[in-house]
Amino acid sequence: MARHLSAAGHQVFATELTLAGVAALRDGVSGTGVTVSLGDGLQPVWHEPVDCVVVAGMGYETILEIVSTHDHIASHPRFIVQPMQGALLLHQAIIEQGWTILQADIAQYRRHLYPTWLLDMYHIDHARDNGPHAQFLPTEFRGSPAYVEWLERERRFRRQALTHRQSTRMRQEVDWLTAEVNSERKRE
Repeated sequence: MARHLSAAGHQVFATELTLAGVAALRDGVSGTGVTVSLGDGLQPVWHEPVDCVVVAGMGYETILEIVSTHDHIASHPRFIVQPMQGALLLHQAIIEQGWTILQADIAQYRRHLYPTWLLDMYHIDHARDNGPHAQFLPTEFRGSPAYVEWLERERRFRRQALTHRQSTRMRQEVDWLTAEVNSERKRE
């Protein structure tokens, strides 16, 4: 993603936590104009004039840990977040924090589906429905061609997990996912 953004004319800063990570990143973006920095999360760009921050390719907990320092960035950028796993939990955190969802889509790469959000974390969305159903279902993806397939995968994962343990919450999530899949199929 850093290579693509740099090729499109954006000034790109990429950070890594370890020296080995920095070396690998430098090799990967060599000749692209991407500035590579050693540092923890967003710390290396706190005082840089950034207009957008991309946090992708990791689990939702790591993404939340990184973006929780957003108030330290002087320029108040927008955030693109794309978890490798835990998308429904990340969605729940976005709703709980009240961050404004400016855009959402499900990216497809090879056979994988990646829910992606563009967020404004500096303007809180007070008008959003915060009920448990609204917190769980990411209906902002309804316009995505991959939405139903992604819901089906999430539902299948939860059904498999239910065969190994009993969870009232997970059973409720399966019911919500099933209702949403059925609703979307009726719209098609």
